[in-house]
Amino acid sequence: MNNYWILFKLGNPGLFGLPDGDTTVMRSANSAESHSDTIDIFSGHIIAYGAFSRYREPTDALNVACELGAGSLSVNDNFFRVSIPASDKKSALRQATSLIDEISRFLCVEYGCLFPYQILQIDSPDGEVDSQLVPSRLPLLRVTFYDLDKLKAAIQQAANRSGLDDDKLSKALLYHEHAVLLYSLQSQLPHGSPHQSYVITSAYMHIWKSISVILGDPAKRNDRRDYQSRAKKYGLKGGYWEERVKPILAIRNSDDVAHYTLDDEAHERVRSSIGPAIEVSKEVIHAYSAFLRWPMGDGLG
Repeated sequence: MNNYWILFKLGNPGLFGLPDGDTTVMRSANSAESHSDTIDIFSGHIIAYGAFSRYREPTDALNVACELGAGSLSVNDNFFRVSIPASDKKSALRQATSLIDEISRFLCVEYGCLFPYQILQIDSPDGEVDSQLVPSRLPLLRVTFYDLDKLKAAIQQAANRSGLDDDKLSKALLYHEHAVLLYSLQSQLPHGSPHQSYVITSAYMHIWKSISVILGDPAKRNDRRDYQSRAKKYGLKGGYWEERVKPILAIRNSDDVAHYTLDDEAHERVRSSIGPAIEVSKEVIHAYSAFLRWPMGDGLG
């Protein structure tokens, strides 16, 4: 086996004594000298500056060299270079990434913050340098289509159904919102991050909570008797549970989802199913809130 060299760049540069956006960066030894800008309480304007960042001196740059499993690690500032013996580039990258994952997680435990990283390049024994290690993110067109009439109706409906003071509805709304929040986070994660599976799985589990807190969960003793009849009771069409809810439950009950152990195939299955699941949650919430507002079915506004 030959040695490969993989270069990583860790986030949280302030902890390495480096510039970190708008964050003021100072040595721990100078913490007593740290003070914030002075802000006028009436205008909200800054009227005097506080302490400025004091980055590390060139001679103080962090340098670490140590063994790392079967390979070695050299660190300069927040650049981590892993040397690893491997049979091929793919194997070297997999091993090095696994080791950096562990290091970043230990640092997370120590500092209480995340240490995301970029994979910058891999140097092969033959001198080849590969800097295209993850798919490039293309600048896709971002478009928002608006329909003011629809928005007006949605606001009026939300206002009409707010204040119903129903515990199940409140929980369903919160679970649904949290699922959407979690699902939106996956696009912010680096390609191949193990957190993508955790985020999308957790989103799916919360969508199921949003549905089942209203319609019931057959796995719960108190719900077994009427979980299918509730859908009809709340105004959803006949066969709604079998057609719309049961497929979501089947995915939720799979070991991969229930135990957060998604492989690539399971991840894709959940990813492709979460859109329809969110739509079912929306239908259930609308039906239940309408039922609470008009329990006799004399209005569906």
